Amino acid sequence: MNGIERSNRPNFLALLAFWRLINSLAHTLNLAPCYYEVQRSNMRRTTMASARQKKQDLSLWILVCILVGGIVYAAYAVDDLFRENKRDRAREGLERIGLACKEYANRNEQNYWPPVSFDPTPLSLDSTLLNSATAKPADLISPALPNVNQYTGERSYYYLGYAIMDEAHGLALVNAFHDIDLSDIEPLAPIETSLGEISALREGIERLMVADELNRQQVSKSNTPNPRAAYSRMLNWILPVAHAHSYAKGPSEMPALIEDPGLFGNGGHVLYLDGHVEFVPYPGKFPMTRNFIAALESMKDYSR
Repeated sequence: MNGIERSNRPNFLALLAFWRLINSLAHTLNLAPCYYEVQRSNMRRTTMASARQKKQDLSLWILVCILVGGIVYAAYAVDDLFRENKRDRAREGLERIGLACKEYANRNEQNYWPPVSFDPTPLSLDSTLLNSATAKPADLISPALPNVNQYTGERSYYYLGYAIMDEAHGLALVNAFHDIDLSDIEPLAPIETSLGEISALREGIERLMVADELNRQQVSKSNTPNPRAAYSRMLNWILPVAHAHSYAKGPSEMPALIEDPGLFGNGGHVLYLDGHVEFVPYPGKFPMTRNFIAALESMKDYSR
């Protein structure tokens, strides 16, 4: 019996070890799904937190871009506001100068505007003529200058003083100033140029020049063979007058005072013979053409 008991004892220990191994494997197999589920849950939670952080970062960047854009837009808006304010002041100053020049014209028999002055600089308007209730010498200083209160004589406007309506006659006038001694110029007298005489600026001269030009065109047309020659000759006298009267109803195109386009950078104000002021882009129509402005700038350093 003892021999039999001794032979069965190792089998029992082997069964016990095998049972423990089975239990351990079962326990491991039962815990594995839970472990991987926890891992998956942690990864999902981490991914959601990362996505939430990315959304917060994106919202923060959008807010920063909106703030920066608003600041830049506000800066440009304030700059445009100041620029428009300067333009309004420049226009009002030129309108006052126009009224003062018309008052000057009404005080003389031939309705001449003030003569052009070459002192202290060529093509300038005598500031002493503006000491009235209508305009002051300060109106000749453009508000676009950086230090208006410490004005040191920098030019703001070019005063033509002569009746010109296109670039060709304007260039001829400036060239005439270069070719003659400025001290020999008689105030309010016509000046001889390569395109003929150019009269001094006065009230009503624009309408007369338009009528003369239309009359010249009609005469040149009537010189061609025409069976209705008598009728054409009659129109030569009627049409210029009619066109001149219709032209007088519109705004003037004859510049009197021209602002330096470099002050505002993209153009300048122009005072016309009828007193209205217009901001003309540069480069643009006469008198803000490249050639004419370059000719006016050539007079800055001109000496007698």
